[in-house]
Amino acid sequence: MDETNEGALCLEKPDKMMLVVGHNKKETEFYIKLTDETLKGAPERAVLQYCWVRPGLVDLHHTGVPDQFRHRGIAARLAKAVLDHFVSNGVNMRLTCTYLQKYVRDNPIPRYMSRIEEFVVHAD
Repeated sequence: MDETNEGALCLEKPDKMMLVVGHNKKETEFYIKLTDETLKGAPERAVLQYCWVRPGLVDLHHTGVPDQFRHRGIAARLAKAVLDHFVSNGVNMRLTCTYLQKYVRDNPIPRYMSRIEEFVVHAD
């Protein structure tokens, strides 16, 4: 287990690949290490980054999955794990990440909706 990981959450993907979600509190991000047998070198990482706005409120501001791993449901698995984490810890969430905004609209689960303070759209 990664020493920065406060505890891993294993999620089984439909293709039976195990996705382990880690949490690096120091870097304020959740991540999944990804490997592809066709690639050489260090594993890639999918990330969901956040920052604390104030005690009890977190801003979920970025979700990223490397190009070669997109369209495999990895971002959705990461989103679910992170939303479940903050809900279970009684933390309200601000969603400035457009992927998370879409995920929550597509999955309007009451326990998530009750903890979402607002969606914030940034003009890029």
